[in-house]
Amino acid sequence: MTGWGEFSLWLPQVATWVLQTTLAALLAAASFITLLPTKFGERYLGFHFDRKLAELKDGHAQEIEKLREQLAHLGDRGKRSNEMEFAAIKLVWEGFVEAYLATTTCALGHVEPPDFARMSEAETEAFISESDFPDREKDRLRRAIDKHTEYVAIVNWRQITRAGREQHQARLLLRKQRIFMPKELSDQFMEAINKLGAVFVQRKMGSQRLGSTDGFGGPIPEFLNSHDEMFERLAMLSNSRLFRDEILPNLQFQRGKGRK
Repeated sequence: MTGWGEFSLWLPQVATWVLQTTLAALLAAASFITLLPTKFGERYLGFHFDRKLAELKDGHAQEIEKLREQLAHLGDRGKRSNEMEFAAIKLVWEGFVEAYLATTTCALGHVEPPDFARMSEAETEAFISESDFPDREKDRLRRAIDKHTEYVAIVNWRQITRAGREQHQARLLLRKQRIFMPKELSDQFMEAINKLGAVFVQRKMGSQRLGSTDGFGGPIPEFLNSHDEMFERLAMLSNSRLFRDEILPNLQFQRGKGRK
């Protein structure tokens, strides 16, 4: 009992010491927690944030670089595509113009022969020799009794063959270049060349009557009645493709001018 009695006397002091120690520990822990975000915690969080930010920037930089490469590729391809379209339309248009002019001459069938009846033999020979006829056609004209009729037949046949040759070249150009052109425009060119071809076929089949187009029906009169409109329509369509970037600003200017 004596021992327990003595311990009971020290118990309040021990309890007080334990309580003080616990309170001190709690205050120390609270102080540490309070200091954590301002000292060590701030450094730790800053380091972690910087690392994550660097990783994020690196990822974004890689994505941006990929996007730049894709845009550069698309830009180069678009530029090359525009250049090839420009070149294709130019080639096809020039070929079509040659075929159109040759076919128009063929459709009209107009020939102005010299007056062989009033020419001397020397003058006739000089005229034949200086002509651009091939040698075989020159010989035909020399041997012909009716040189007027023979001359008209030769010239008309040359018109027919030239029209056919130019049409073939125009069609070949279009077949080669159409992949670089808008489908609508290439289809319009093909339709026009087919109309030229119909004139050539009719002229060739009716070559015995090449002195005049009187009495002819079908492609020839249809072409002569509408060829100007066809030509202008193709010119407008081609021009709108070659200079399409200038069309919209011009239209906006006109609209703005109209509102004033």
